[in-house]
Amino acid sequence: THMAHSFTKGLANRGHTGLLSSIVLALEFFISIARLSAQTAASISAGPTNQVVSLSSNAIFRVTALGTAPISYQWTFNGGTISSATNSSLSITNVQIANAGSYAVSVSNAFGSATSTNATLYLLILYAWGAGKTNGFDSINFGQSMLPTNTIGGTIAIAAGGYHSLALRNNGRAVAWGYNGYSEINVPSTLTAGSAICAGLYHSLALQSNGTVICWGGNITSGVTSVPSSATNVTAIAAGWYHNVVLRSNGTVVAWGAGTNQGSSPNLGQSLVPTNLGAATAIAAGGYHTLALLTDGTVVAWGWNGAGQTNVPAGLSNVIAIAAGGSNSLALKSDGTVVAWGSNINGETNTSGLSNVAAISAGAAHNMALKADGSVVVWGLNGNGQTNVPTTVTNIAMISAGAYHSLASANIGPVTILNQPLNQSTYKGRNITFNVPGLGTSPLSYQWLKNGTNILDSTNATLNIVNAQFTDAGLYQVVISNSFGAVSSATAALIVNDIAPYFIIQPTNVARLPGTNVTLSTVVGGLAPLAYQWLFNGSPINGATNLGLTVTNLQAANKGYYALLAANAYGTNTSTSVFLDVVDVPDALGLTNYIWQNLSNQKWFPESTNTHDGFAAAVGPLNYNSPSILKTYVPGPGKVSFWWAGLQYVTMSFQIDGITQTTVSPLNTNWSQLTFYVPAGVHALS
Repeated sequence: THMAHSFTKGLANRGHTGLLSSIVLALEFFISIARLSAQTAASISAGPTNQVVSLSSNAIFRVTALGTAPISYQWTFNGGTISSATNSSLSITNVQIANAGSYAVSVSNAFGSATSTNATLYLLILYAWGAGKTNGFDSINFGQSMLPTNTIGGTIAIAAGGYHSLALRNNGRAVAWGYNGYSEINVPSTLTAGSAICAGLYHSLALQSNGTVICWGGNITSGVTSVPSSATNVTAIAAGWYHNVVLRSNGTVVAWGAGTNQGSSPNLGQSLVPTNLGAATAIAAGGYHTLALLTDGTVVAWGWNGAGQTNVPAGLSNVIAIAAGGSNSLALKSDGTVVAWGSNINGETNTSGLSNVAAISAGAAHNMALKADGSVVVWGLNGNGQTNVPTTVTNIAMISAGAYHSLASANIGPVTILNQPLNQSTYKGRNITFNVPGLGTSPLSYQWLKNGTNILDSTNATLNIVNAQFTDAGLYQVVISNSFGAVSSATAALIVNDIAPYFIIQPTNVARLPGTNVTLSTVVGGLAPLAYQWLFNGSPINGATNLGLTVTNLQAANKGYYALLAANAYGTNTSTSVFLDVVDVPDALGLTNYIWQNLSNQKWFPESTNTHDGFAAAVGPLNYNSPSILKTYVPGPGKVSFWWAGLQYVTMSFQIDGITQTTVSPLNTNWSQLTFYVPAGVHALS
């Protein structure tokens, strides 16, 4: 306004009153537009974000808003307005279970409003009981059950060791407490992106998100903290008392520390991974033994067997999780039951009546089971109260058994899936169970899907398929939801096999040189027991009744067609017929439909050591000052092309109808190629 007034006065003094009015109006109009363009509606540029805190700690949500001031704020909790929560940040002190939920904020000004996306307050509660409620009063109590008060917010994994404990936080860093005689609670500063942790007797182990492993603490025997170079692309880790085991993304297992040989304690073979182990999906490390869960749901064990801890029960199948204790072993089956074997001095193998189990863990002489309803069952040695589960321990999502103490972590809030469904293979007519328990604020809802489509009336944590048929094969997963939202499990494949014999992998054609050995192999499915019989040119081979067939010292008589006949009580099936070629000179020369004359005293023969094509070549051995000749007849017209190589001081000639086309001397060991024209008619090549 002052600007317009001054401009008006200046024009009036010049007597331009008409022009004055137009300019004043235009100037005021432009000023008004400039002022209007600067007014913007309230909007949200950042926040709020999810918070993960421990019980009785503090949480804070923040939002950054843009727009013309003044801006008003209103926070909500689970959709309801929070009284007096009208600032850009929301602080929640002394967080309790009732505070877990979804938070959002609305921002507004005179020109508009906006509402943020929901941010979740996750509440994770850590519990510890058993040895270590005191610190340093005897050889067992080292404070391993005395939880840190302000340093374990946002726990995503826990691990109980011999006399110490670990917690992995959602920022990728770990916290440790308890015995530190071997620096096992001195977490390395290089651990910044942890995804899993575990604890041995006097050492600790962590898996980083890039698939590498960090180990620290007591390297008192056999290099237990010296991670081998082969431990790459790791997806799971396990720590025994004096050894470590890791699972790689390709299903192979690597172990190190004590037990890389079979000797006296502590070297009892626990790190000697079986060479024929097969693909694994999970691992467990005990006192002096190791377990591996294979992709077919069976368990393999190795190491010390003083209490029968490596004697896997016959017929154990459909296993989804494993655990190894001091002298006993555990397996969790897909139907929620637990199988235990090994030492039972303290009742470690007494699992009768235990059902609806979602996770297991084993200590020195006590075991823990997490049930699908979030409750915890502990049994075995109780010298330090490690089996006395506190009444406050409810809605548990994670468990870990140490030597003489127990850890548990509760999840109050969104759904957590404890065990993802595993691929399963079964026979036609068998029953199959998928069990995927979830934890979180009740009530939980379940919906199973097959090949992406909802399965009618399949709304429990367990999916039972009775009398499986070929049509039941497919991809299965479950969606679990509560008031915080829905979480989808991983997808698991169900394969339904025929009970009659069938061939998973057929044998293939092979070619070998005379005098060598060959093994024909195949993979057969079907319900055991299976019987086998190999056929040669349609006739049974005497004594050839194994799944594989090995033929030694091959000769021309072995050349022919081979097949495998498989049989069981439900039928028979024969593999494809494959040709075993015992390579001769025509094979080596690539001209099998010609008759070759091997004219020299030193006969030509096939070999595969020095070839042009990587398969075979014809070789002529020579005596001093004597020839070696190969001869055949071909029809023309056309071109004949060949590759040759030889030794120095040797002359080679190529002839058509006895007329030399080329002579090369001396030869050399490099392969060379020659091509010549053959006229019409039949001609001799030599």
